[in-house]
Amino acid sequence: MIRTVLIFAAIALATVSSMGLPSQDCGGELKCPQGYKLFQQRKNGPWCMKVFPGKVTWWEAERQCRCSTKNAHLSGVESLSEKKFVEEKSQDILDNISIKTGSVWIGAYRRQECVEKTSKNEKCSDEKLFQFTDHQTCGTFIWQNWASGQPNKADSQQCAAILVSTQESGVNADNSGLPLSKDCLRVSSVGFVCGVAPIESGGSNYGGGEIMVIGAGKPEPKP
Repeated sequence: MIRTVLIFAAIALATVSSMGLPSQDCGGELKCPQGYKLFQQRKNGPWCMKVFPGKVTWWEAERQCRCSTKNAHLSGVESLSEKKFVEEKSQDILDNISIKTGSVWIGAYRRQECVEKTSKNEKCSDEKLFQFTDHQTCGTFIWQNWASGQPNKADSQQCAAILVSTQESGVNADNSGLPLSKDCLRVSSVGFVCGVAPIESGGSNYGGGEIMVIGAGKPEPKP
């Protein structure tokens, strides 16, 4: 009897080994929430992004991302195609509200060790001064070319935004699409960029996670 059981166990083990482990990639079509655009070429996998209009603080923008889309957060910007997408959508918002230049919040926060503007830490160079807060964006592409006079390393300038403009010439036109540092408690004049991981067709929950706050403690609300 014992010999028979051992034989069946050996056969079962061989069968499972030949089948291999089940794949987590079902090969389904990736799907973004309504109004979001899918970006496939990311180091940490596909990502969905959408630019929302609204004059809000950085913290309010993060809250609105979460409330509008399950598991969404303020999004970082990882590539040229994403930068162009954010700039073009933001310019559409500028046209709708009849202003020429403004800013849109992205998911990035100054490193804690770089709060002091006189910091000599090697992590506090212009390319490393900020870290993304969405748990997904990586790289330094967007930090390699800042808007003129940026980043402002004053202690209050702890959140990141993208400057956008519809002007045809001048400083603002030249700097459109480039990052700048801002006071987290000031409102953006254009809006904010939300991001969330896509799902495969038939899935029900978009990806994401809790916000990873990088930098000094949460700013105290102004009286």
